[in-house]
Amino acid sequence: MDKPGPVGVYLDGVTSTKRQVELRAGLALEIIENGDVIAKWPWDTIRKADGAGKDLRLLSDEAGLARLTMSDPEFARTIASHAPKLFAGARER
Repeated sequence: MDKPGPVGVYLDGVTSTKRQVELRAGLALEIIENGDVIAKWPWDTIRKADGAGKDLRLLSDEAGLARLTMSDPEFARTIASHAPKLFAGARER
C-alpha cells in the first residue's frame, strides 16, 4: 500500500466547499480526492497567493478561481523546486 501523500485544502473555484485532498508531485501537481485525481496543475502555472499565514496558498494560471492551501514544509520545498513561477508576482484572487 502506498504511503498517503501530503494533505491540503482545495477549493475548486465553483463551489465554496473545502475539500480535503492528497497531493502528489508528478509531471504536474496532482490533487487527489478519495483516490481520484481531480485536478492537475502544470508546474509552470503555479504561483503563490497572498495570505494563508504560515500555510502555503497556491493558485494556477490555468485553474480559474481554484486555490489550494497546504502546510507541509517538506512538500512546500518540493513545490518550490518544481514551480519556476512560484514567487513571480504572488497575488490574491
